[in-house]
Formats: sequence, C-alpha cells, structure tokens
Amino acid sequence: MESAEQIISRKREQLLGTKESGSGGNTPQAAGSLSVTSETGKCPFGLCDGSGIIWVPEQNGGYPCRCMELQNMEKKLSFAHIPKEFSHIRVNDFDIERYQEAESRQVAYTAKKVAIRYIEGFAEMERLGKGLYFYSRERGSGKTMLMAGIGNALTRVHGKRVRFATLVDLLEEIRRTFDASSGETYSEMLHEIREVDILLLDDIGAERPTEWAGEVFYNILNRRMAARKITFFTSNLKMEELPYHGRLLARIDKMAMPVKFPEESVRRQMSRQENEEMMKFLMAE
Repeated sequence: MESAEQIISRKREQLLGTKESGSGGNTPQAAGSLSVTSETGKCPFGLCDGSGIIWVPEQNGGYPCRCMELQNMEKKLSFAHIPKEFSHIRVNDFDIERYQEAESRQVAYTAKKVAIRYIEGFAEMERLGKGLYFYSRERGSGKTMLMAGIGNALTRVHGKRVRFATLVDLLEEIRRTFDASSGETYSEMLHEIREVDILLLDDIGAERPTEWAGEVFYNILNRRMAARKITFFTSNLKMEELPYHGRLLARIDKMAMPVKFPEESVRRQMSRQENEEMMKFLMAE
C-alpha cells in the first residue's frame, strides 16, 4: 500500500509532469505513447484480449481494462486540437531560465507558479468557473506554451474535455458552417464550443474586428460564463486594450484572471539554439 508521501509524490508528478527520483510507473506522457492499434487489436498492457474489458468467467462479467481508459484519454487529447509542438508540453517544461533578463525570469516565475497552483487547486477553479488571461506585447514570450501545458494537465489528470483554437481560426471554422458543403451546422459548431469543459483561446484581439465576429464571440462567452465553463485566453494586449465593446470586455474580465508574461521572446532564442544544433549535426564528420 502506498504511503501518504508516495501518493502526494505521484499526484504531483501527474499534475506537473515531474518524476521524482525513486518513483515508479509510467508518467502520463509515457502512457500516452501506448495505444490499442487497429493493426494488432492487442492490449498494450497485456491485460485483456484487445476488447477493453477484462473478463472474469467466474462472475459471468468483467471490468474495464487500463487500455480502455487510455483509449478514452487519447480521444480527448485528439479532440483538444492542441498544436503538435505543444501536444506533450507540461507545465514544468516551461523553463524560466530561457529568459535572458532578470525581470523576465521573475515575471515568468510568477506565471509558472500561478499555473501550478491553478492545476493543484482545480476543483475550486472549476467551482468558480475561472480561467486565466495570459498577456504580453512580445510575440513568442511563452503564453501559448504555458496555456497548452495547463490544458494537457487538465485533460490527463482531471479527465476534462479541452479544445484549443486561435480566435481567428475558430471564427473561420464557424463561418465555414454556412457553406453548403460543410459537414457541421452553425448550431452544432456553436454548441460544441459553448459546452466543452475547457476552452483555450489563443491570440484574441488579433482578428479583424467586425460586428459579426463580435456578436459570435459574445454569444460563445456569454453562454460559457452563465454555465461557469472555464475559458483561458492569450493576447498581445491588456484586457482594457482589446478592441471589443463593453459587454464583451466585461465577460472576459469576469471569466479570467490576468497574468502578465515577460516582454521578451524565447521563441527566437529557441530557434537560434535549434539552428545551432542542426548545423552541428549537418557538419559532423
């Protein structure tokens, strides 16, 4: 039987993506690499016959196998549409030491601490229906990465259905439902976005402001706020600088707590580092 310390350690590993020395078992990321493939139909854990049910003949019944839980998790992760570069990101992958300026590292430290506390206290956040609003003028400052890390944790640890989209892409998806060839109706699309447990909206305020876009966005947020559905936002603008009418701004303000990000791009630094590593690889004898 696990001790209290072992249980706490395991939970923190699940929540934050860390693995403390001496802890056993698969991390969520490692488990996510396993699947019941259509080619073999085999259980990756060797526990069932590939059906997802462990049969107990003596009881003339059975119970769900670990592979069924894994399949359900994979479906949720696929539904989330988190960009591939962030699909396995965890909160602890957000490295504050990548920032060059001391002030940037302090701001990043605060943002990361908020993210950790948010995940650990998710039950209360869910009760309040409150998300976070990550902002900084600098593109590539880590806002999207940390938001994706939170989304991954809420899916893997808390089993929540998460949906990621830039606001520009989301509005375009909704607009396409008016096309006769669309496989999804306007009402179906809106229902999906309104009802998903966690909505991650990236780069709000970057879309072309139109009356139609404002009304659709308001409609989504108004319904989510009323149902206390959690929404996260990233933006290059402070809340009060967003190009929206008062009632839409009021809903964003009600639904999320602002969290400042560094005015420094880590994306450029990471790109330079990747290019240097690529050059070393290509020039190696």
